[in-house]
Amino acid sequence: NTNNHKGGGYFEGGVGYFLPFGWRKRFVFESFGRFSLGWMNGKFDTNGFIKAGMTRLAIQPSIGYKARHFEIAFSLRAGGVSYSNIKGDLVLDSKSQRDYLSQNKNQFFVEPAITLKAGGPSIKGQLQIGGSTDVTKGTFPRVKNWLSIGLNFNIYAKKKSELTKVL
Repeated sequence: NTNNHKGGGYFEGGVGYFLPFGWRKRFVFESFGRFSLGWMNGKFDTNGFIKAGMTRLAIQPSIGYKARHFEIAFSLRAGGVSYSNIKGDLVLDSKSQRDYLSQNKNQFFVEPAITLKAGGPSIKGQLQIGGSTDVTKGTFPRVKNWLSIGLNFNIYAKKKSELTKVL
């Protein structure tokens, strides 16, 4: 249907700590605190609309191994998501989605992942495989498993800095 539309946005920022250790300082411990703001807006001709704001606080520690052309890391992100300003009259499977989201507006998730990177010192290809577990009730709709592919650019590779920009 041409009058159906979905939209939204999501912004995330954070700060982290990076600590090389072990043999040739190739093992790495990292931990990031993350803060996110987002919103969703969906309108459906036959079922109604739903709008909500979202905030997320999370911590993401990881441990990994870094070489010049290869990296691997295991991470475990844990954090809470809260929905606010919930409006709408969307009904799915005879259930009001506004009421459902209002009754379940605070969720806590644990999300383990494995990240692989390969390439040169300035640019590496990245593959990440992860999952998500709803620790609150276990029934909240979410993407339970994912695979992402990307490029990782080290903007200070010549200075051997660890500051990177991911696209």
